[in-house]
Amino acid sequence: MDFTRTLAIFLVLSCFFGSISPAQTLPDPSFVVNEAAYYLPHDRLDPHKEFYLPWDNIYRCLYETPLRCDPNSDILQLEPHLLVSLPTLDDDGILLRMQFRKDVFFADDPCFENGKGRAMTAHDFAYVIKRHIDPKTKSPYYGSYLGGYLLGARRARARAIKNGFLDYAEEIPGIKVIDDYRIEMKFLSPYSRFPSLMTMTWLAIIPREAIRKYGSGISTHPVGTGPYLLDRSQNKADELVFKPNPKYWDAQAGKSMGPLPWNAGVRFRLIPDNKIQEKRFNDGDLSVIDLYPIQLQRLLNKRGRLISKLVPRRTKLLSAKDDKLQYISFNMKNRILGKKKVRHALTLALDRSQLVKDYFIGMADLANHICPPAIPLFNRKDLTWKLGKQDLEKAKKLLAEAGYPEGKGLPEFVLETASSSDWEKALTVALKKSWAKLGVKIQIRLQTYSALLERIRLGQPEIAINYWQSDYPDSENFFMMLTRNSWPEPGKTVDSPNVGFYENQEYEALYKKSSKLVPGPKRGAILERMVKIIQEDCPWVFLGHNRQAALVAPKVRGIYSRSRFSSSYARVWRPAPKRKRN
Repeated sequence: MDFTRTLAIFLVLSCFFGSISPAQTLPDPSFVVNEAAYYLPHDRLDPHKEFYLPWDNIYRCLYETPLRCDPNSDILQLEPHLLVSLPTLDDDGILLRMQFRKDVFFADDPCFENGKGRAMTAHDFAYVIKRHIDPKTKSPYYGSYLGGYLLGARRARARAIKNGFLDYAEEIPGIKVIDDYRIEMKFLSPYSRFPSLMTMTWLAIIPREAIRKYGSGISTHPVGTGPYLLDRSQNKADELVFKPNPKYWDAQAGKSMGPLPWNAGVRFRLIPDNKIQEKRFNDGDLSVIDLYPIQLQRLLNKRGRLISKLVPRRTKLLSAKDDKLQYISFNMKNRILGKKKVRHALTLALDRSQLVKDYFIGMADLANHICPPAIPLFNRKDLTWKLGKQDLEKAKKLLAEAGYPEGKGLPEFVLETASSSDWEKALTVALKKSWAKLGVKIQIRLQTYSALLERIRLGQPEIAINYWQSDYPDSENFFMMLTRNSWPEPGKTVDSPNVGFYENQEYEALYKKSSKLVPGPKRGAILERMVKIIQEDCPWVFLGHNRQAALVAPKVRGIYSRSRFSSSYARVWRPAPKRKRN
């Protein structure tokens, strides 16, 4: 065989075998995602009126938001969904511009002409904003996110209260619809967090036709752009069932895996008891369940791995980054705790790595600053904490320099927490033992969250264990916790996370400067400096950034996070059964 013929045969065979790829695993078309719920919103499927965060994942079956976080990651990175691209904010942080996609359609419903869902436009988003301003909606979000921020919102609401109705046709200065797909929003002051707010379901798009036709009945007759429809024929008092939207606008995003959703629907079952949830999971009735500290202590070994005999074979443990912070606060108004050397000494006395290992059972990342790893900071250069590593000798020296050698002259401090669970008790005892090595005496006070919150508003706690979970996926939601504006006040009903009354003028100035910037390297450099300030001032001891923990049933795929900002049931699937060969 000559060389030319050999080469030709080789090329033909290469092309032939090169075109053959291993059989791709495709989704099982009969698989239904089964999940437990503590409460079910059977008659409350209106996200503009409800404030109960665990329902967000349920709402997202039906409704969609302009932005979302990457559903294939546990990092809460903003990405456009109903928008063409991320919104832009002007240099003053006041004017926001955005453009909606032209291929988004509402689900078919009798509220539309001929029952056919129409294209979503920028006018629909403007309608949603006005619906929150409308006092008849009784939006729980208006006061927190719109009233004091959007230009003209307060005046429009005042007119609506005076006239007894909101004129939706009347223009509001802060909302300018440029054309069917472009819109501008203008704020009273820099409002860089608004893009992050657009991941929340209170800004989910609901068509005005549905509100006009069903009124308050929209709570039981939802209409949105989402991947599912409410399956009324299957709903029960203890179940809420969703079926695939056959005309879902984003179905082709499934690409070679097939159109979204990759399952036959989602079923939420009312199971408020964690032990019963575990049993139903072990029986194969649930696709995924979230785990809480008391469950983790029982289901995981000391290495943070599942105890195989307690769960079905091939059960997966989801351990994903979360948007939580567990911390210890010092009351800066206390004449002793207000001294930096005392706070430094109390912090250096703790073996934080061991505390996280013992009490978070591998389900937390050691916290060296205020912002959880799930929230992008953009700049994370050398954010280690010089006070973060235990050093008893240095702690004793600092306490002596503060005027309290071996703890002499110190009163007995009260350590408070918002729970009386075994987990909280064990953690408080460990802290008490650690500080006893300095000669510091601690009295433990266990109570309910509401009781601690009331004491915080009165400025009473000396040392307190607390946690924070973001309301929206932006680092600003954490850095604002230590601003002067977040000080507790008697009778204050909004969140007052600056429980220790911390104040630093440089920090305040940098916070105001960062509020004009959208997330990115430029803002990240400012936040990095803010981290260094609070690490040095030490108003808090950062303990851990909790991780999301969940059990995922064997063969179930597509669950990368349990965050409400990136939830995507449409991408949860199970491989189709293999065909038997003849």
